[in-house]
Amino acid sequence: MKRTVTATSLLAAALTCLTGCTGHANATSGAPPSPARQATPAERLSALMVTTADLGAGYSVREFDPARQKSVFARSAREITGDGACVPLAAMTHQLPLGTPQAYLSRVVSTEEAPGIRIYVTLATYGQGMAMTAMDTLLADAVQGCSLGFTVRANGHGETYYPFEPEETPTSATRPSRTAA
Repeated sequence: MKRTVTATSLLAAALTCLTGCTGHANATSGAPPSPARQATPAERLSALMVTTADLGAGYSVREFDPARQKSVFARSAREITGDGACVPLAAMTHQLPLGTPQAYLSRVVSTEEAPGIRIYVTLATYGQGMAMTAMDTLLADAVQGCSLGFTVRANGHGETYYPFEPEETPTSATRPSRTAA
C-alpha cells in the first residue's frame, strides 16, 4: 500500500490585531478634516499576505479558501466534532481560524524543487483583545490538553492526531512592515 503524505507546515498561523488609519485634512481647502476611507479587515490582511514576489523564482502562491474547497476535511471549525478542547488545534491544522476573527485569509505556497509539498499560510485579524483570547485560551489550552493525541470528526470522516511534544517559541517576531497603497 502506497502512502502519500502531504507535508503541511503552519508557516504562519499569524493572528494579527490591526488598527485603522486616520484621515488628514486638506490644508488648502479650509474644509474640516474628513476621515479617509479605512481599509477593511480583509483588505489589511491582503496587504500583509505573502506573495510570489516576496518568495522569488521557483515558488508559487495561490489562494486557498477552505469554505470553497470541495475536498477539505472541514469548511469551518463548527463542522469539527470530538474532544472540545482539541477542536481549535484541529481547526488550525486545516487552515481555519481560531475563535471569531473579523476576517481571515489563507494561501498555499508550493515550490518547483519539492513538488507535492505545500506550506499553508493563514492570517486572521480580530477585534481588540480577541487575538489574545484565541491564542492564550483556545490554542494554548488545546496544545497543553491534547498533546497525548486526539481524534476528531467532520463530514463523516475521522482524523487521528498522534502524541506530540509542545515546543517553546519566541515571544515575538520582527518582520519588515508592508503598507497598503
